[in-house]
Amino acid sequence: MELRCLLSLSVLALGMSACGGTRLVKDAPPAPRPAQALAAASDASLGARLDWVVLRNGPGAWASNADWDEYLMQVDNHAAGPISVTRIAVRDSLGTLLTPDSDRGRLVEASRQTVRRYEDAGIEVKAGRGGNRLLAIGDTSSAAAALGVALGLIVGGPIVATIRIMRVVRNGEVANRIEQRHTPLPLAVAPGQTAALAYRMRAASSTA
Repeated sequence: MELRCLLSLSVLALGMSACGGTRLVKDAPPAPRPAQALAAASDASLGARLDWVVLRNGPGAWASNADWDEYLMQVDNHAAGPISVTRIAVRDSLGTLLTPDSDRGRLVEASRQTVRRYEDAGIEVKAGRGGNRLLAIGDTSSAAAALGVALGLIVGGPIVATIRIMRVVRNGEVANRIEQRHTPLPLAVAPGQTAALAYRMRAASSTA
């Protein structure tokens, strides 16, 4: 007989990720695996623990300036038969239920919503928003300023286009890696076995 479970872990505020360009980090070290879990729960059939949360540019981050948090968990089957994990969820420090997503675009938008939600609750957040900016450095003379504008018209378009193309490529690489690291559900766990899970969710917390 198959036992279907809803795994829900409640975690405290751990950090705030935000919006910005992302790229893969070459030779990124693996996430820490502390001896004591950040959160744990169990009953006669199922044990679950949250081992680590990979925050924006924090230990274990495999993408720079990530717009999401990554939750690394383990599930233990204490039952006599197989267990099917059908859903994973966490609650942030405001009590909002967060569910995993493997789509980069939806994760980015959901994190923007999280920033607004914390601000609406009167909690200061450090968004750390990044982005590319084109800066104009001019001379005090009108001739030099006019030349600067002319050069901007000539080379500004290709430069901006190149930046956008590079961002699209990098976002595609990150999106592919998210899919590779995302544990598919439902997940069957045999009796006496432990399964490792990795999920990306919207930024779930804040820094005052």
